This record gives sequence, C-alpha cells and structure tokens, in this order.
Amino acid sequence: MNRILKAAFLSAYSVLLWRLIAGGLLFYASFDKIDRPRSFSVAIEAYKLAPAWALDPLAWLIPRVELVAGCFLALGILTRAAALISGGLYAVFTVGIAQALLRGLDITDCGCGITGAEPISWALVVRDIVLLAMCALAFFAPSNRLALDRVIFPKPQDQSPDP
Repeated sequence: MNRILKAAFLSAYSVLLWRLIAGGLLFYASFDKIDRPRSFSVAIEAYKLAPAWALDPLAWLIPRVELVAGCFLALGILTRAAALISGGLYAVFTVGIAQALLRGLDITDCGCGITGAEPISWALVVRDIVLLAMCALAFFAPSNRLALDRVIFPKPQDQSPDP
C-alpha cells in the first residue's frame, strides 16, 4: 500500500503535475493583481488583517512573489525553495479566508485573481489546502528528475580518486 501511495503521489510525473498545477495557478493569478493593484489592495483591506499603510505595499509585493515563485515551481527551478514560498503563500491565503469566514466578514472579492471577483467560501479554503499539499509534495519529493534544476544545477559525478 505504501509503495502504491508513493508511486501515486511522489513519482516524478506526479510531482511534475503538482508543480504545474500549484505553480501555474500562482503564476496565472499574479497577472490580474499586477494589472489592477488598486483592486487587489481593496481586496486585501476587506480581510481586516493589515494596517492601512501596508495595503498598497502588500498589493504590489504579493503578486510579484506569486509570479516568481509560481514560475519557478512550475518549471522546477530552485524547486524546494519555490515549493516552500508557494506553500507559504497558500497557507497565508487559507488562514486569511478561514479567519474571515469565522468572523462573519462579507467579502465578495476573495482577491484570488483566478476567477475574477469570487466571494470567500469554505470551498476556497479547501482548494488552498489542496494546493498547499501539492507544494508540500513537491518540497518532499525524492526526485527532481523532471525539473530544470537538473539542467541548471547538475550534481557533479562521483569523483573517485584514481588508484
């Protein structure tokens, strides 16, 4: 059973799929936020977690981190670091949405940047938890065989001293 689960979730092809989904969504979602920073700033404000002075800097910074981390994760560049940062973003999004739901905040634009103005819901929390799990699988994967890391940072061949 353990072998089947490992093959299903941690094979090179599975990890590639997890990286493409989790990284690709971050990458895609960043464009709308970069294009409309004021709208994203308003979405951040609705969660009532950041002081007013931090809204515009966060609206500028978050999508750019999403763009780079998502691209790196999808392509497999600095895969573990990209998975860690991407997973961190998904964790923050999950906590932000969950706390807003628990506090009864009526937020009609989640700020996700994926489907347009979507109201917050428990379905978004579940989606972000699944995406966080994909990042964790990419982080802990034993192989990066299908990542650009292998090309960019090749491991040196075992150099045994000549007898």
